[in-house]
Amino acid sequence: MGAFTRFETITPNIASIYLARNTHNRKKKDKKIKEWAVVMRAGGWKLNGETIKFYEDGTLADGQNRLEAVIRAGVPVEMEVRYGIPNNITTFDIGSNRNMHDILTLSGYKQKNLNIVIKALRMMLFLVNIQNPAPDTVGDIIDIYAKAVDAAGRTFPSTNAHKPGEFSVTRNVCCYAANLCLLMAGEDEQTVKEFWDIVKDGFCCDESKTAAIVFRNYMISEYRSTVDDATRRTTTFAMALMAYNDFKSRVARTRRYRVVTPLSENAKISQWEYVKCVCLRPYIEQYNGK
Repeated sequence: MGAFTRFETITPNIASIYLARNTHNRKKKDKKIKEWAVVMRAGGWKLNGETIKFYEDGTLADGQNRLEAVIRAGVPVEMEVRYGIPNNITTFDIGSNRNMHDILTLSGYKQKNLNIVIKALRMMLFLVNIQNPAPDTVGDIIDIYAKAVDAAGRTFPSTNAHKPGEFSVTRNVCCYAANLCLLMAGEDEQTVKEFWDIVKDGFCCDESKTAAIVFRNYMISEYRSTVDDATRRTTTFAMALMAYNDFKSRVARTRRYRVVTPLSENAKISQWEYVKCVCLRPYIEQYNGK
């Protein structure tokens, strides 16, 4: 019988049996195994054309890291398995690595919103001490929360290209992150859009919605005058969520918000606690080596 391919549901037990045939292979990539296990456990693993491969003599040729991830995740995962390939490893994994934009563009995401979403996720991961997230990690999060990603392009104000050094109230990574955080937490899309439209334009004739104006005034008058550091970005992100919650609840506001650190002590940014503890928790655990 020649080479053939079939779809299989790989359980942790089957993965262990297949790995027993792993007699000669490269060193396992522990970080990659952790990343994939997180995705599998969250139900985000997708078929992508990559196969588990076996040589003609039955030994494992390719896929040891994915099989290890199944065991670590403890859940069954559907995969493509190819049997009977010639014993020639010189053609495996010789392509160049894809960067984050390549991964997401090939997944069907529009380039127009891609930069904004990537910046937003990098900011949120920065807030949980993940300094340099791998492209696959960001891609996995985007895939799992695709609805929020799509909504981000509709809710955030579209602005024309700016000249170098020109400042825009909403073309800011803290605002990008706050917007995506609200959507990941399930906030109403229309309410989120109205909030950012007022922040961008500065027009509000309803006194109960002045929280958006307060945040806008902070961005215009104070954001640029301070040092570009982690404290400022964290403060601005939290302040945006505080302003949105008062805006949503129609609580009139005239004074600037005071942000307390750590952010968990701020009762008015509950969406961030949800996103951190529910949406991003698997990735935080992964990068903490758990």
